[in-house]
Amino acid sequence: MRQDTKFEKMFAHIAFGLKEKLSNDEPEQYRTGLLLRQGINMYCALAVQYVTQTGDELKEYLATLNETEMICKIFTLPVREWFSKWDEEAIAELQSEAFWEMEPLIYLIKNEKSYGLTGECLDYLDATENDLSAIDEHKVYNLMREKLSQENYVAVRRLLIENPLLTNRKRNNFLINCNNDQYIKDIFEFAYENIPEEMYRCPNCGWTISFKGYQPQCCNFDCVEGKKFDKKNLSKVGDEFDLRLKHGVARYISYPGKAELEIEDFCKQLKINCELWPEMDRYDIKVMFANGACWGIDVKTVVNPYILRDKIKNDNQFYNANINKGFYVIPDKIIKKNNAYLKICNSVITKNNFRCISMNMLKKMIKKELNNG
Repeated sequence: MRQDTKFEKMFAHIAFGLKEKLSNDEPEQYRTGLLLRQGINMYCALAVQYVTQTGDELKEYLATLNETEMICKIFTLPVREWFSKWDEEAIAELQSEAFWEMEPLIYLIKNEKSYGLTGECLDYLDATENDLSAIDEHKVYNLMREKLSQENYVAVRRLLIENPLLTNRKRNNFLINCNNDQYIKDIFEFAYENIPEEMYRCPNCGWTISFKGYQPQCCNFDCVEGKKFDKKNLSKVGDEFDLRLKHGVARYISYPGKAELEIEDFCKQLKINCELWPEMDRYDIKVMFANGACWGIDVKTVVNPYILRDKIKNDNQFYNANINKGFYVIPDKIIKKNNAYLKICNSVITKNNFRCISMNMLKKMIKKELNNG
């Protein structure tokens, strides 16, 4: 087995294990969370091979690598700091991994003796989801692509984006308009769930906010990062809604979809023709100018540019689309967190007519193209 495969599998088991442990009703119970324990065991085995200490120093170091200590003192650090005691051979291999530049996987909720997953951790889980397990957003996405017509695909996806919370009446009316299509019924079944008690409406994305102690949690870390919430200032979700999107569908379909609809609305205001998710979602938006130019736009909300870089390096589905220009578009608030974001992603794009740009840059370019026409 190649060494980089060992590192990749170790990291994946830790990331998925942290998620699995959180899904348990009582995450402190050690009889659960097998993935996390397996990932920590893999980390320890590699540490024996690559740390610089020997003898008693090595024993003392390994004694600190238990689950509680690693959750509190390792996984809360940027990933590159996990390996500060490892030798140069290991560091050289680890630096080639996309996860090397990731920030912490978790943040501690001390008053609850628990933790939450950071946005970068969730992005990583989504990027590698098929390697370990299939979850709701993949079921929904695959059903839409494989079973729906282009027209129904656009209608269903738009509904998921615009309705992170849904009433049974609206759901039933939508199904009637689609002739009670069984596949759409199945999609709703996978996409939505009953709303748990004590949920509040997220003022950012419209989904639900829950609280662990005083720590708010939403489908996207950006919704709560660095913000203070008082329950008194939030709208509690009551009987006005019956269903909410499942967490993964809210985060990976509805949340980024708002940026896609923002671009569509921007084009409509300028009276520019556009199509959402053309060719069964080969890319997100097709923009057609009066001068004959045709642009393809794929919106990405991945926080870590190195993960996105690896995903778009060989994106033949988008690169082979019948368009004049193609753009990966990143929301401005993500760009502001990392000034090198666009440079990192553009370093792997070899096609001259493709670029990774910010949302603000896209809007300026659309206006310029419109004026040129």
